[in-house]
Amino acid sequence: MNGDRLASEMRLMTKRKHVVLLVLWAIRGQLVAGAEPKLTPILDGWEVVAGDASTWSLDGDELQCRNPSGDRQWIVSRQKVNGHWVLEAELSDRGASQGILFTVGEHLAYGYLLFLKDGALTLSRVMRPAESSISEEFDTDLSQWRITDGRPSMQVGKAVFVDSASSGGNAGLLTRNYVTLNQNVDARVEVRNFTGTGGYQVEMQMTDGRNSVQIQRRGGDFGSNVRLTVSDGSKSWSSQPVSVSGEDFDLRVSYDRSTGIFTGFYDATDGKGWRRIGDSSRSSVTFATWSQEGIPTRDRGTVRLPPQTPVKGRLHCFGSTSYRMELDNFFLGPARASHSPHAEAVRIEYTPAIHSWKVQGPSRNTRQVKVTKYGGSYTFYVDGGVVATVTNPRVRTMDDLGGLLKNPEPDSGSYGFAFEGKGSHSVSNIRFRSIQLAAKYKGNPVLPSRGPRGAWDDQMIHNACVRRFGDAFYIYYTGRTQRAGKHAHSEGGRLGVAVSRDGYHFTRFEKNPVFDRVDPETGERAGNVQGGAVTRLPDGRFAITYTVHDGKRWHRLESAVGVTPVGPFKARSDHPLLETGGRDEFDGEHVHLHDVQALQNGTYALLYTGFSIGRSQRRMGDKGGLATSRDFETWKKHAGNPVFPLGEPGTWDDGHVRPKGFVKYGEYYFMFYEGAHKSDYLPYFFDQVGMARSKDLVHWERFPHNPVIPIDAGGGRDTIVTEWPSPAV
Repeated sequence: MNGDRLASEMRLMTKRKHVVLLVLWAIRGQLVAGAEPKLTPILDGWEVVAGDASTWSLDGDELQCRNPSGDRQWIVSRQKVNGHWVLEAELSDRGASQGILFTVGEHLAYGYLLFLKDGALTLSRVMRPAESSISEEFDTDLSQWRITDGRPSMQVGKAVFVDSASSGGNAGLLTRNYVTLNQNVDARVEVRNFTGTGGYQVEMQMTDGRNSVQIQRRGGDFGSNVRLTVSDGSKSWSSQPVSVSGEDFDLRVSYDRSTGIFTGFYDATDGKGWRRIGDSSRSSVTFATWSQEGIPTRDRGTVRLPPQTPVKGRLHCFGSTSYRMELDNFFLGPARASHSPHAEAVRIEYTPAIHSWKVQGPSRNTRQVKVTKYGGSYTFYVDGGVVATVTNPRVRTMDDLGGLLKNPEPDSGSYGFAFEGKGSHSVSNIRFRSIQLAAKYKGNPVLPSRGPRGAWDDQMIHNACVRRFGDAFYIYYTGRTQRAGKHAHSEGGRLGVAVSRDGYHFTRFEKNPVFDRVDPETGERAGNVQGGAVTRLPDGRFAITYTVHDGKRWHRLESAVGVTPVGPFKARSDHPLLETGGRDEFDGEHVHLHDVQALQNGTYALLYTGFSIGRSQRRMGDKGGLATSRDFETWKKHAGNPVFPLGEPGTWDDGHVRPKGFVKYGEYYFMFYEGAHKSDYLPYFFDQVGMARSKDLVHWERFPHNPVIPIDAGGGRDTIVTEWPSPAV
């Protein structure tokens, strides 16, 4: 069935009743005009951002570029795009590098370039054009700075930091623009009225966001001294402190391109000029994350960082009691340059490839290229075939992963096209569509991430199942305490419930936990279960299902029964629902995430997750299986398991798929599942929520615009994973 038709049918079906997880939205807007880089308009709706505008023309809906010089030629749509979208185009293939620009932010501050050349697809980051220098007299405002801490104010040509406007004693600024280390570079700042009580300090840094070189002046109880410090984000080194005095002084850090050495200087404004206080020649910090070109040696730090290394300036003040500091005349740029920046032509920068893939199939005169963006995930297609999916492409280290909340993937920008190489090139059949996916409730979270301190769930709550019984909604969840027992699995715990009358505002049951599994062999609280589903039995009782961990694997599914939706529940460990299969079966190692529903014919259906490391598994990863029962005691696995396989290689769910919830709606069963692919750089899976439908629970059709609940881009709560979906009609 045509993908767009399927998507349309699925959206129409969800409009007839309220289905949790399927509220649709999209935002469109116009490109906001701004300062440099100046965009040269050439055609209706398009602007040239690099190269010669006269090389471009528009013939119907086809963009043509005649590039006799071979210089970089980039053109961007004036339409600003947000949220989830699909971009398609046909690119001529005449040997030149040809590509698609997307999520290119205002003034080209951030984005991506997807290049196709010689049977390979490469993804690079587009960066804000480097400045020749950054100069700040603090005469007008702080528009070229990002405030990182506190509330610095402007007073008579100075940025003033005081403790009363700080955040936990901290106040800080970071330049929005950057310079590159393609020459000898200086960073300088003038500090005035450096006073306070207790200990206080001021720092000036060159930084790429993780690596930094800083000069620090301390005062008061911290001692009156200055030192140079270099750090790669995990380890640091400092020069010996040099004693200094005075409330007015200048700080300076210089970088020597030929040696790779950073040197710190101090000027007491006494007419004696700069005093050298130390350098990085004996630092053990090699800035390995800054570049692979750096050369660590025995007696000095990394030599010759690459010319494209981006460096921003940072000013930071701190005081343990009270302080006041005035910052004036900051400069970052070529060594021995004046404070006035040099006027240069705007240059667009992009990084070397952050990802690269081979494209299957023979070369053609014209290539069909498609990019989809759903939240923080991008999927790339060439000639109708999927090539790869990248989630959170800016994440390359664990530090990047931990910083996603503060530095998320971009969610708005523009799109365009790029050519680099001599010849005549064309872009045709350009199609851009916004896609409507599930809208998250603005009042999230409906339950806090953990219970109060000292409670049974004070470490985390997870793996929830939502059900409606009577006129109330119930969320059944797994809770874990910080005082977990010796047998507890890292994600196991006890089961609790929260109740709501409207499906949005939930209150924890006062007698939680409603189920606490006791090990039948030892009599101890096991603390190693994950909740799964809750089902009403024919006799009116309620069965809660859960996965049991034996210290090595999730090896069986069990159930407990209670007379009310909130229990108390009594285990039926003598009647396990399922156990792991044989070694070469798809569930030979684990059985875990699942859902159980009573069908109209009186049969119970169980969709569950299985995993195996057997030799018969050509592609290892969690897959979806089916089991059925007539009496909720004896269960039979489907002979054709797994019924829900991994996604096609290169797609967002080619690493694992985990059925978690399903509902009958109309003639279809709709299943919601966790899907993921492995990060290209980290041993990590970015889980997201997908949707599929089936008429028989065996043959499943994936939603063409999965993941239906993607990871957030542009900020939000869900920047790393979206997991454990549970639908309710």
